[in-house]
Amino acid sequence: MKSHKGRGRMPSWLFAPLLALVVLTAIAVVLPASPAPAAAASGAQPAAAQEQTLQVSEWYEDFIFEDKSFSSQLARNLAWTYAGAADIGEVIATAKRVTDGDIHSWYDEWLATADRVHAMAAAFEEGGHTISAGEAYFRAATYYQAAGFFMVAPDDRDRARHCRKRGRDSFLKAIEAHPNITYERIPYEGTTLPAYVARSTIAPDSARGPIVIANTGFDGTSEDTFHGVAWAAMKRGYHVLVFEGPGQGEMIMDHDLHFRPDWEVVGRAVVDYALDLPFVDPNRVAYMGISMGGYLAPRAVAFDDRVAALIANGGLYKLYESAYRIFPEDQLALIDSDPARFNAMVAEMAETDISLQWLFDNSTWRFGSADYADFMLGQKDYTLEHVAQNIKASTLVVESVSDDMFAGQPQNLYDALQCPKTYVVFTREEAAQAHCQLGANSLSNEKIFNWLDGVMGEGDTASASAAEPRSLGAAVLAAGESPTAVPMFKLHHMGIVVRNLDEAVEIYTDILGLDPDDERIQRFTGKANKTAMVPIGRPEDFNSFELMEPISDDFLDVYIKADLAEGFFHLAVLIDAVTFPASEGGLAR
Repeated sequence: MKSHKGRGRMPSWLFAPLLALVVLTAIAVVLPASPAPAAAASGAQPAAAQEQTLQVSEWYEDFIFEDKSFSSQLARNLAWTYAGAADIGEVIATAKRVTDGDIHSWYDEWLATADRVHAMAAAFEEGGHTISAGEAYFRAATYYQAAGFFMVAPDDRDRARHCRKRGRDSFLKAIEAHPNITYERIPYEGTTLPAYVARSTIAPDSARGPIVIANTGFDGTSEDTFHGVAWAAMKRGYHVLVFEGPGQGEMIMDHDLHFRPDWEVVGRAVVDYALDLPFVDPNRVAYMGISMGGYLAPRAVAFDDRVAALIANGGLYKLYESAYRIFPEDQLALIDSDPARFNAMVAEMAETDISLQWLFDNSTWRFGSADYADFMLGQKDYTLEHVAQNIKASTLVVESVSDDMFAGQPQNLYDALQCPKTYVVFTREEAAQAHCQLGANSLSNEKIFNWLDGVMGEGDTASASAAEPRSLGAAVLAAGESPTAVPMFKLHHMGIVVRNLDEAVEIYTDILGLDPDDERIQRFTGKANKTAMVPIGRPEDFNSFELMEPISDDFLDVYIKADLAEGFFHLAVLIDAVTFPASEGGLAR
């Protein structure tokens, strides 16, 4: 922090705002508040850097299997117990029957478990036990999809298709016990995309509510994405739409539709469909991208201003960098100079590396690539460079510190954004360090939906206790103020007139622990004054000091006629409504 020794006394214009900041800070300490994100904005980088220096094994490594890809998928299947889509005993017992490193043994054992649980579900259904049948069908769906996971080589793809169909059929049987969940088809370029629409049971029937569109990634399905997101969203009052697009699930396996870099075409069709739902508020649409969806969702939202909030978990800026980091420079050079040699090299490496074999066989299938080199070249079309700056929606970018494939990508996306934005890091200490917070579903949803609640002004507010206000305004109301008077939500900014804007920015950033060149400090010049918005507190709250240096006599005259000294000028708050004339109480409309 820079020193200001020798400057003399604190400027008079600084004292009152700082006193107000102290008072507001004291209120924030005393009053209950929502938990802050793990890390946000500029504070995220040190946490990530510190995590990456730790040389420790991950919690999900060497778990039953020595093969890392098997251990990772085992942890993934265990994670679905969070949503009731798997059972711990069934998962571990199945894993112990699998021969380590043998993808066909993996297929056989998971398929056997899926068939057994499916038969049990059918017996429950025949006996009239609807709830039990639905629970078992959900688990069967998970196990079928687990069985097909590694079946991506050309000779194995019929097995993958079989598992996909059995998994979907099981899921459709399961949702028969949930009348608020329906299976839909979204019109798209002469065909339709499969989707599940879930209506929150706590949202008022008479009012339109917010919706979360969940976009899965490279190998995800609408079924596992539903379990990962939808239940958590519905409990908080959000409706949900989960879908599969080109390159994903049914669309690649049954219709041979491949991924496309211009995902805005897909996103537009999905948002159109969501806005046609009679229970959706068109002003409260959130779009969430998971895994490779961290590229797909931002790409869609960059071309669609109808979306109010965007979540990229994790953030992807240039997709090809994730694939290119696998190989050293001399091997990458072969992609252009000798693609046949590159293809042969990858094929040889894949013979002893299950993860590499899965990645390249799966990628050439889903992207419609002629061979491995063609896949690598095509990845360069998947970029948010010169696109991310068009995003206007409030955006949450997520990083997981052990997500090596996405390393550096979330920060690059965050840096390119010019919209209201927040950066959250999930850490080893939280056991949430894996790709998309694998195995930490509860914590992941808690932090993501806490952020979304703040942006959308919805979520679980209907059931929020008065003893747990979510903002300063809510705290005022909880303390006994009449909600028909001033239904205040939160402080937005404090306006302060200063003599020299550059000097004021330097002093305020010094006190607040910010860099004067922090990209979050917004500067602009109007006809009456030069302004700098200096952020205070949590980035998602958008609180700030508005420092104003008059450059117009008219502005200064107004200020002086109000009989005010240099310093505090106005206080701006976000309110839902003002139900009395604006002339009363000194409020302006």
